[in-house]
Parts: sequence; structure tokens; C-alpha cells
Amino acid sequence: MKKDAKRKGSAVDRPVKGGTGRMPPAAKRGTAGRKRTGQAAEQGMLLQQILDTASVAIFLVDKSGRITHANQRMSEMFRCPMGELIGSEYVSHVHPSEREIGRQKMLALLESEIPSVDLERFYWRKDGSEFWGHLAGKRFHDDHGNEIGIIGVITDIDKRKMMEMTLRESEEKFRALVETSYDWIWEVDERGVYTYASPRVQNILGYAAEEVVGRTPFDFMPPDERASVAARFREVIATREPLVGLENTNLRKDGKVVILETSGMPIFDTAGAFKGYRGIDRDITGRKQADEKLRESENRTRSIIESIPVGLHRYRLEPDGRLVFIGANPAADRILGVDNSTFIGKTIEEAFPSLADTEVPQRYREVVATGQTWQTESIEYRDNAIEGAFEVHAFRTGPDTMVAAFEDITERKQAEMALKEREVKYRRLYNETPVLLHSISRDGTLVEVNDY
Repeated sequence: MKKDAKRKGSAVDRPVKGGTGRMPPAAKRGTAGRKRTGQAAEQGMLLQQILDTASVAIFLVDKSGRITHANQRMSEMFRCPMGELIGSEYVSHVHPSEREIGRQKMLALLESEIPSVDLERFYWRKDGSEFWGHLAGKRFHDDHGNEIGIIGVITDIDKRKMMEMTLRESEEKFRALVETSYDWIWEVDERGVYTYASPRVQNILGYAAEEVVGRTPFDFMPPDERASVAARFREVIATREPLVGLENTNLRKDGKVVILETSGMPIFDTAGAFKGYRGIDRDITGRKQADEKLRESENRTRSIIESIPVGLHRYRLEPDGRLVFIGANPAADRILGVDNSTFIGKTIEEAFPSLADTEVPQRYREVVATGQTWQTESIEYRDNAIEGAFEVHAFRTGPDTMVAAFEDITERKQAEMALKEREVKYRRLYNETPVLLHSISRDGTLVEVNDY
């Protein structure tokens, strides 16, 4: 033990013979080398830990195109065990639809035809699933400057790519909708200047979309219209209210008048700042012209109805079978001596109780249901306000409406009754006269003889 201790001590503490107590140069170099090797190993382990904690796939490809190094994230990204990943061809992980172009890019980079790559690539995993990645790669050199392959970084952009594709599809659908819409879709900024106009504007105003952008809606209006609409528009902008059905007159490029119906909603940015309006313009020129013609027709019809001396009652047949009074002409008020507007909204039985037990209500319903007319030469009517005899003609005027035209024939009926009474009186006198009375026609034929 003492001999071993002495030998151990001499190896460490005893000065080298003929020396100064310092380590020989060769021994010193060996110790330094071992130290550098240990430091390099530590740095390698540290580097690998850094690579394995990265959120992107990092890999090295040699000059034959095979993966020689990869971090843990690449194994996870491609769902491929590290043992299978190392040594595999890089392009085997590229989707078949892009594999050939991926190979060409890799070869061009290895042969120094291009300095680097920075692109989006479609990949596929070991389990057959697919994903989009962003690839950045460049040539890799050793400590002596010799090219030994490629270093690449892949970022998983699949979610972003899917969102972009969804957004693009949505934009394409919206663009198709906008460009095929019958309406003109537009946007204006906070000053009322057009920043977008759909192609439909050319059909409506005769201007191409690019001729409209940069101008205001008021540039296309006649002067008098411009002033009134601009005042209304300023009020809306001040309160940030929606535009709903604002009718305005415009001039086409060829000078023709066009009537538009404008609707829009205010636009705000993410900070809540007002940025303008987005909306649609609809050409209602045809509708307005049709409305005007209908109004003129209604006025003519109303004028005729109001001047006709025959009374008119209008009814609507409801789905539940009720026949509801909806109006009358002035002649009806004069003939009946009542204000027929008080009956509006009432059923025929409520408006005219004395008709409830007659055939009239059912006949009117049949007129609406079948379209066949109905008439009667005499309806006797009597209630607290109306009394008389009336001749009625009923006819359908629409899918669920009808009109009953009537005349007061009370005087005529009274005259007919008086005539009948006189005829009966004459007949009695004729037969009771105590002399022979007879009538002979022009040709000498005996026509009538009294009872004498």
C-alpha cells in the first residue's frame, strides 16, 4: 500500500526529472484535445436540444438527396419514426403531385443553379395524410467551406393554407355573386367617393366600373336631384344610419333617365372608426313606370266608378269563408242613403243583416269561387236604415274579390204594382158592365167579349 501510494504520489506531485514542475507540451496538447472534444460533445448535445424544441422541422440532406439529420419536430410533423426518417429520400415526403418539381428544385440547389429555395410545398405523411408546408432551404458547408448538402426548414402552414383556400373560395363565390347580380353593388369611403363598383353598373348607368370609382353618386344625378339627395345623404352619414330604399334619379351615360333604389350599411374598421358605406343600387325605372301606368289606370277606373249612376259594393272572400265588405262607390251612398264606408271590414251578414236569411250571401260566395255571374231582378230589403227593392248583378273582379252592382227599382216596382191594380180594376169593370162589350181585330176577328 505504501509503495502504491508513493507511486501514485510520484505520478501527480513529483516534479519531472530535469524539469521545472510543468506539464510536458505533448501531455498538455492531449489534455486540451480531450477538453475540446468534451466541449464539442456538450455543444452538440445542446444544439440537438435546441433543434428538438424548435416548432419547425429542421433537417440536412446530403448530395444524394437523403436526409442525414432531422430534429424531433420533423419526425412529429411527418408522423414518421426518426429511424425511418434518417436515410430516406427527401422527395419521398413530398406529395406525388409535386414530387417531380420538388426533385428538380433540390437538384438545382445542390448543383448551385439557384442560391436557395423559399416556397410553399404540398407534403404527405407516412400515414397517407397531406399537409401544406413552407420550405426554406440553402446549401450547407463544412468547417473547410466544402458543400456537403442542403439545410432545410419546414413550417407547417396547413391551417393557414386551408383558411386561405376557404377565403379564396368564399371570395370567388362572392365575386361570382356580385358579377352576376341583377343589382349594382358598391362601396364608398367616408367622403362618399366610390372605392368599388361591380360590373353591373355598366348595364344600369352605361359607365364601366373603373369610370365610376373615384367619383361620387351625386356626379350621376341631375342638378335638382343632386341637391336634395346630397342633403339627405349628409344627414345619414352624420348619424351613421343605414340607407334603406332611398329613391334617386340618375342620368345614364347616353342621357336617359334612370331611377335607382339605394340601400346600404355603414362600414367600421376594427377600432370602430367609420370608413364609409357598402350597399346596392337597384334599377326601378320599369317598376316606377308600371306604377305610374297603374296609378293612371286606377284613377281612370275610379273616375268611371265614381261617376256611374249604378251602386257598387265590393267584397273579398276570406280563406275562412267570410265575405267581407271592402268598399263602395258614391252612387251606392246616394241610392241607399247611408255612408257605406261604415260597413268596411264587416261581413255581408253584419253590414246588411236582412240578407243573412236570403240566398244572396251564398250566391256572392259562389261568384267568387266559380267566376260565374249571378243576377236577380228584385231583392226586397228592409232594415232600420235601408228600405227598397233592388236589381242586382254580381261578378268576380279578382281571385278573391267581387262586385255587386245594384239599382233601386222601388219606384219601378211601385209603378208596376199600380199598373197591375189598374188592370185588375179595368178587368172587373169590363166584365161587370151590364151591356155586351166585345173587341174585334182589324181583320174582323172577335178577340174579346165581356161576361155579360
